[in-house]
Amino acid sequence: MKQCWNQLTDEAGKFDSKSSYLFPAQPRPTFHPWARIVAAVALLLVVGGVLLYMQPHQHNAARATCYVPYGEFRKLTLYDGTEVMLNSGSRLSYPLEDGEGARIVSLEGEAVFKVVHNAKHPFNVKAGHITIRDVGTCFNVRAYPHQDLITTVAEGRVELQSARLGRRLSLGPDEQAVFGSEGVFRAVRRKKSSKVLSWQEGCLVFEEDRLSDILATLERRFNVRFVVEESIDESEVFTMQFNSTETIDDVLRVLASMGKFRYVKHNGKIFLNERE
Repeated sequence: MKQCWNQLTDEAGKFDSKSSYLFPAQPRPTFHPWARIVAAVALLLVVGGVLLYMQPHQHNAARATCYVPYGEFRKLTLYDGTEVMLNSGSRLSYPLEDGEGARIVSLEGEAVFKVVHNAKHPFNVKAGHITIRDVGTCFNVRAYPHQDLITTVAEGRVELQSARLGRRLSLGPDEQAVFGSEGVFRAVRRKKSSKVLSWQEGCLVFEEDRLSDILATLERRFNVRFVVEESIDESEVFTMQFNSTETIDDVLRVLASMGKFRYVKHNGKIFLNERE
């Protein structure tokens, strides 16, 4: 840049020396030294800003996302030693390295977290409109789209926050908090956490669950698709339990015997029709 400036200055000097007879002599403007310094600094700021804009944002590059397809489970160990078991149809966004402040993960679906506690860097799970904060614990979060958001504590304590709740909600072992899909608080209840977490061993446990939620769970677990006749009441609730060796047909036979419908498999889909 300095070389270009000197060259332009030399060229201008040549022009003045050869062509002064054509024009009356004009006084040259005076440039103060600080003016050149200001111009140079401004140029550096512009170039630096362009280079900074072109570089990737490091906080984006330092995160990863794990998606678990239907019919599968997946276990992750985060950089801090925290263990996460993800259920079928779940997605987790998580940091790949240590950072300042809180450890934050984002969940859509269901997962069990066994958190390595660190008071200086709290562990937070963002799920829908809710934030679950670890206070040294093992807990399950269920946050599938269009379903209630349910947090169950197995060990230790967690704190839940929601803009609509207006306060922090604390949960201990075998306690469960239920929020609507829009973050509206519904209830805190006692719940045996061992049953809630049993999906990790392949078990299916339904306790007063709506038919619509049961079918959604079966779709994820067995990677199937249900088509439900309009006359069937999907708000009907059922309580039943299955171990890891039982198949989709085992589940459907029990479900159909308890409900007022029958099931038919056709072209890769399962049709639920009202029993005649």
